[in-house]
Amino acid sequence: MADTGFGKTFIYDRVKDGTLVKPEKIHGRSRWRYRDHCEFKNRLLSSSNG
Repeated sequence: MADTGFGKTFIYDRVKDGTLVKPEKIHGRSRWRYRDHCEFKNRLLSSSNG
Protein backbone atom coordinates (compact mmCIF):
# COMPACT_ATOMS: atom_id res chain seq x y z
CA MET A 1 0.00 0.00 0.00
CA ALA A 2 2.85 2.35 0.73
CA ASP A 3 4.17 1.94 -2.81
CA THR A 4 0.87 3.01 -4.37
CA GLY A 5 0.26 5.96 -2.06
CA PHE A 6 -3.29 4.75 -1.41
CA GLY A 7 -4.83 3.64 1.85
CA LYS A 8 -6.19 0.27 2.86
CA THR A 9 -9.80 1.18 2.08
CA PHE A 10 -8.99 2.27 -1.47
CA ILE A 11 -6.97 -0.90 -2.12
CA TYR A 12 -9.62 -3.26 -0.78
CA ASP A 13 -12.37 -1.39 -2.64
CA ARG A 14 -10.40 -2.14 -5.84
CA VAL A 15 -10.32 -5.82 -4.83
CA LYS A 16 -14.11 -5.74 -4.35
CA ASP A 17 -14.76 -4.17 -7.76
CA GLY A 18 -12.33 -6.53 -9.50
CA THR A 19 -9.77 -3.91 -10.49
CA LEU A 20 -7.16 -5.61 -8.32
CA VAL A 21 -6.87 -9.34 -7.76
CA LYS A 22 -7.24 -10.71 -4.25
CA PRO A 23 -4.03 -11.00 -2.26
CA GLU A 24 -2.66 -14.41 -1.41
CA LYS A 25 -2.08 -15.57 2.14
CA ILE A 26 1.61 -16.16 2.77
CA HIS A 27 2.53 -17.18 6.31
CA GLY A 28 -0.77 -15.75 7.53
CA ARG A 29 -0.32 -12.36 5.87
CA SER A 30 -2.01 -10.98 2.78
CA ARG A 31 0.42 -10.34 -0.05
CA TRP A 32 0.08 -9.51 -3.73
CA ARG A 33 2.29 -11.03 -6.38
CA TYR A 34 4.74 -8.47 -7.69
CA ARG A 35 3.40 -8.94 -11.23
CA ASP A 36 -0.18 -8.22 -10.11
CA HIS A 37 0.97 -5.16 -8.18
CA CYS A 38 2.85 -3.77 -11.21
CA GLU A 39 -0.08 -4.38 -13.55
CA PHE A 40 -2.42 -2.61 -11.13
CA LYS A 41 -0.11 0.41 -10.89
CA ASN A 42 0.28 0.58 -14.67
CA ARG A 43 -3.50 0.49 -15.17
CA LEU A 44 -3.93 3.31 -12.65
CA LEU A 45 -1.27 5.40 -14.38
CA SER A 46 -2.64 4.81 -17.87
CA SER A 47 -6.20 5.62 -16.81
CA SER A 48 -5.11 8.84 -15.10
CA ASN A 49 -3.22 9.98 -18.21
CA GLY A 50 -6.34 10.06 -20.17
